[in-house]
Amino acid sequence: MKIVIYIESLRTFTSGTPHRGVLFKLIELRSNDEFVLVLRKGGLPEHMQELFNKLKKFSNWSLRYEKISRKLVNMLALLNFKNHCEIKAEGDVYLSFDAEYLGFKNHPQIVTLHDLSSVRNSKSSSISPLKRIARKFTIENGIKHADHIVAISEFTKNDLLDYFDMAQKEITVIHNGIDKKWFHESISNTTSYNDNYWIWWGAYSQRKNLERLLQAYELLLKETDNIPDLYLVGNQNEYFVKLLLIIEGSKVLKRKVKIYPQQDIDNLKVLVSNSVGLVFPSLYEGFGLPVIEAYSQGVPVLTSNMSSLPEISGGLGVLVDPNDTIDIKNGLLKFNMVQHNHDEKLKQWAEQFTYKNSALKYAELIDRCLKK
Repeated sequence: MKIVIYIESLRTFTSGTPHRGVLFKLIELRSNDEFVLVLRKGGLPEHMQELFNKLKKFSNWSLRYEKISRKLVNMLALLNFKNHCEIKAEGDVYLSFDAEYLGFKNHPQIVTLHDLSSVRNSKSSSISPLKRIARKFTIENGIKHADHIVAISEFTKNDLLDYFDMAQKEITVIHNGIDKKWFHESISNTTSYNDNYWIWWGAYSQRKNLERLLQAYELLLKETDNIPDLYLVGNQNEYFVKLLLIIEGSKVLKRKVKIYPQQDIDNLKVLVSNSVGLVFPSLYEGFGLPVIEAYSQGVPVLTSNMSSLPEISGGLGVLVDPNDTIDIKNGLLKFNMVQHNHDEKLKQWAEQFTYKNSALKYAELIDRCLKK
């Protein structure tokens, strides 16, 4: 069987990470199948080069570049051109790790929906208005014409059904997984960190709700002593500048908030494992990988009572209203009483979210689509 997979979305570091892992496992699991991986022309980021280097151990795949550039694809999406993302590779089944419709000739076709954050709320979206218009058409076009849809959470599935008229479409929920390194024995800590800190990590954006988190944290610090420091981990961008102004403008925040750049998985695991909890009150998440990554270390989580986060946290976290600064503050006060003792329940919950489990479900879906 020849399986064609459009992997353009895997260029994105954060959101592409789970499906880079799934792709590797899928190729490993289906060793008797031939995989054609399709990309648009352009330079490869380091994490994509690392992926292809890892895939060299397998002989059942090849890489194909499409002639039409990503820029032109986006322009055609703005013009509502149905076949804007058509690919020319021939196969028995077609899979996209995003919502792109791969052309009317390519069936059966499976598309993947991460979330509707780019079209649901313009204020929390991290992309420009023009890109949001193109993105909305891409998603609607993809899910309308695909033979099957994968959603990364029950929340994303229900959000899709609520936003679009998709009552007749088959939707399968395949949760994201995390890297197997998170499940290895703890890495020895060779770096000196404060023994008492909460941590947040990810890509800085409006929907992460960090401004309100800082406001709530500042209120708590003014009311009570013995509150953990707050570590923020991620690459700096335009939104981060807003956060830095808030931190620098507050004497208590300036003293208690520590900034770290994006870390590789080994160093991030050390930071997470040594923390006393993850604080993650996002306004909107299609999944929320840091919740599972924290759980894999037995680290407790404070998170939002909205979007996918109650589902992904599995009833094991402290939930707060992300739109209410006082509720976040009160949640932090409650969270400060939670003991960080590498809770086995958290680790057991995390163990179901692996690349292998996700790949097995994709493999089952591929076979099911071919039998129709």
